[in-house]
Amino acid sequence: MSTVTSTPSQATPLIPAENAVRAQFGKPPSLESVTRQMLAAAIAQQYPSLHIDLDRARLAVPFPHGGWALQPLMTRVTGYLGTGAELNLSPVNGQAYHLTDNAPDWLAHKEGELDMKVIERLIKELSWRLPIGLQNALTDLWGQDSGSGGNRWQWLSDVLKDTLSISALQQPDLTDAAREALYQVINCPERAERIHEYGDGAVRAYWLKSTLLSAGQTYSRLNSSIVFASADQVLEYTPGSTSRLFKNMDALSQSWSDRVRQLYSVEEIHLERFELDGNAFDACAAAILNQQLADLSLLKLPASIGWRALQAVYLKITDTASFFANAPVARAETLIALKKQLPDWLTSASTTDQALYRQYSLAL
Repeated sequence: MSTVTSTPSQATPLIPAENAVRAQFGKPPSLESVTRQMLAAAIAQQYPSLHIDLDRARLAVPFPHGGWALQPLMTRVTGYLGTGAELNLSPVNGQAYHLTDNAPDWLAHKEGELDMKVIERLIKELSWRLPIGLQNALTDLWGQDSGSGGNRWQWLSDVLKDTLSISALQQPDLTDAAREALYQVINCPERAERIHEYGDGAVRAYWLKSTLLSAGQTYSRLNSSIVFASADQVLEYTPGSTSRLFKNMDALSQSWSDRVRQLYSVEEIHLERFELDGNAFDACAAAILNQQLADLSLLKLPASIGWRALQAVYLKITDTASFFANAPVARAETLIALKKQLPDWLTSASTTDQALYRQYSLAL
């Protein structure tokens, strides 16, 4: 009996920027590891003399008629955070809950036995502390060395600049004036540099802050889009994607409001802009991180969807590569052909030098 083995077609478009970002940001701190670290730190603060390994720790659950059943403590913790499962560590018929990492020896601190109601409180406090811890862990990830001569934030800023350079060339619906505006920002990312070079004709870059009013509730957030504005046109740039051209800010605001009303039932929509003072592509990277942090702050714990589903939500929020799903594509056979033509000195160069070479090539 013959079998047919399928292989990915070389004609399948690839998204180099998305793949590169996934390689750099694809392994954020896991939800469970941050949970474990935060609980361990809270217990250590409460009981400095207690030595506990949460990977091994078991919760001794008393039976109504005597004896205990051992359960992994972190399983109870994630069960509570994922579903709101009951967590009550009060004694059962006079028998107390205990912690152990070497049964039947119960864990204790120098001052005596653990107060399991304190442990219960520390676990329940994760419902509001964990989103903050996840924000801190993600911010730390962005600040880590990228292996290319700077931190991940700076690396992503360069990728965003390179991606816009390519999309400005490839995007068919851009006018010549729109391309010139984008190239101005690409060549002079710093606001002061653009003003010095172009004077009154300098392109201005803005954050967008949206405010929605509905049923007496107000919801505000900074958008992930950046606006590039000149005297006769406005470009809304979605980091890692394409640019949308408008006649002026009023036209952009109307379009944005129409899009929001198609998704949500709101009474009022307000859009504010704040001029960026600094590197436009650093701000584009910040817009992505800001959206991730804002989404993490909205996590409501304990959840009702289960721990696995909560993990999936967390991974979706922290998926930086997803912002580049609409970045310029390349054909696999094109990349293979180009790779064969690369000189040895370039293939063996450091990632920092390769990044500089890419930027100089795009600048030409």
